[in-house]
Amino acid sequence: MSSLLSAIDELALEEPGTVDTARLGDDIQEMVRARNQLDAQLSRRIREFDRRQGHVDDGAVSTGSWLRWKTGMSEGAARRSVKVARDLAHMPITSEAFDGGDLDTTRVAMLADARKVDPDAFATTETSLVDAATSLSHRDLRKAIAYWRQAVDVPKELEREQRLHDRRRLHISPTLDGMVRLDAELDPESGQIVLTAITSLAEPWGKDGDDPRTPAQRRADALTEISRDALEHKDLPTRGGRKPHVDVVVSLEALEGRPGHRAEIGDAVLTPEAARRLLCDAAVSRIVTVGDSQILDVGRATRTIPAAIRRAVEVRDRHCRAKGCDRSPRWCDVHHLDHWADGGETKVARLVLLCRFHHRLIHLGLIELDPPPAALDTPAREVEAAGPPVPHPVARASGFR
Repeated sequence: MSSLLSAIDELALEEPGTVDTARLGDDIQEMVRARNQLDAQLSRRIREFDRRQGHVDDGAVSTGSWLRWKTGMSEGAARRSVKVARDLAHMPITSEAFDGGDLDTTRVAMLADARKVDPDAFATTETSLVDAATSLSHRDLRKAIAYWRQAVDVPKELEREQRLHDRRRLHISPTLDGMVRLDAELDPESGQIVLTAITSLAEPWGKDGDDPRTPAQRRADALTEISRDALEHKDLPTRGGRKPHVDVVVSLEALEGRPGHRAEIGDAVLTPEAARRLLCDAAVSRIVTVGDSQILDVGRATRTIPAAIRRAVEVRDRHCRAKGCDRSPRWCDVHHLDHWADGGETKVARLVLLCRFHHRLIHLGLIELDPPPAALDTPAREVEAAGPPVPHPVARASGFR
């Protein structure tokens, strides 16, 4: 063990910046192989320690708990390490490849899981499976093992598929600060459907890739867009005579930009500016109250942007008009350059198409849009018959060109 530590110390003293690129590449490959070999020897020692029940001497309840306590492993990593170490005692060909550095811990764990399906069948085909493991990527190996499972025992594989399906779950709940927390686990089929839908909308905004959002934020926005699209465009079941919808309750004072007055979406409190943004393009119902919220009058729901005007704006702008953004009208709001709560008119020349990301930035004051040319102040039917869209207005803000 002292020789191993000395070799690591020697590597630590070497400055990678002084090593030529070709040798760096060779070093990386050799070190990965050496790490696999070291993991194999670690697994052998865990197996022997577990066989002797060495954890008892330190008062631990199991080898896994001892590993968590003494080495800082996570609970999942410790459990997998013990399980794989035990399985390798019955997997001689896999162990040999692991000892030689040809397999990493992930591939070994995948082979160990395959063995559980039918230990006898695994023993007769272990050589072929190990050959596949040493030559395939993790993703392709997972597929190869799945096909092997089907060939070995179709009924058992169907049972496994059903078990995965039964494990599906989605927990969703608001937190104390108004955020909404999601925690989900989906079966392979459902998971791929959700992954495909979210990935299709999680690309960076615009053609330049000038997007300040992290990948996780882009995925969160994609999920929101899919849900919003379903509410706006899909034929969802009605409840109480109404299609599913999100209620935003805003007082006149909040619409005037005065903080501290009622502005809510569901159970969450909004800032006045967020409420103004949401009401740029929404169905609005008037409810007049007096005293302790006693309702005096309920007006009919009306859209702030009539359908004909929205179509005209879509034909004119074609996509989000923030510079560099090409999000289609389906994923955009119609923004009032002069908010209707301030007396702004709902006419084509004072409206602009903005994706939800840039719409938010506009209302936060982080970017500005030059107003469209006055020549666009024309009836909707004339705009629909117009030619190419006008040039984009300029977005001015840090991070946008």
